[in-house]
Amino acid sequence: MIYMANLEILYNDMSNHNIDVQIYNIVSGAIGFNVCFSINENPFILALTSRTETPEFFKFSVNQYFEIQDSLDNPTYRRLAALLNQGGFQTFYPNTFFNNINEQTPIQSANRPNNQDILAIRQDITEQRDRPYFNTWRHHQNSGHHVTDENKAKTLALLGREAYEYSCRNNASSVWSVEPINR
Repeated sequence: MIYMANLEILYNDMSNHNIDVQIYNIVSGAIGFNVCFSINENPFILALTSRTETPEFFKFSVNQYFEIQDSLDNPTYRRLAALLNQGGFQTFYPNTFFNNINEQTPIQSANRPNNQDILAIRQDITEQRDRPYFNTWRHHQNSGHHVTDENKAKTLALLGREAYEYSCRNNASSVWSVEPINR
């Protein structure tokens, strides 16, 4: 495990300002990444999308002690090594990579990013990616239907833990729109 000190400092600042998601950019070698740090999920999520012609998406869990598993599964290791090697002959070391991320992580939070920005980086959110605007709740108590895992993931990532818990407790799906809803 590798300790991410700057993520902990950023987390504290985010908590003080009631912000649950931060987006920022880092560079590793010649490759830039958009980073999304989400603290409304348990464990926390650190998502990286490469700023390359063919973007690559990576998602890492961050535990309550702000540690990331530094031993990567083989497919993730190979994808990252290939992306960052770019024709060189250097060995890829996950510890070095995560230390680099930590060094470039801001320690002060900015305003909460909008849903479109979160969806652009969080490729793991698969439900209705073209619909970033919350519209209403669809309750399923009498219909026999249940909230999908994809809907729960989108609700948690875009609306936060309280909305996610409401969805689970009331068997209610979040409904999303292409256009902003002005009421």
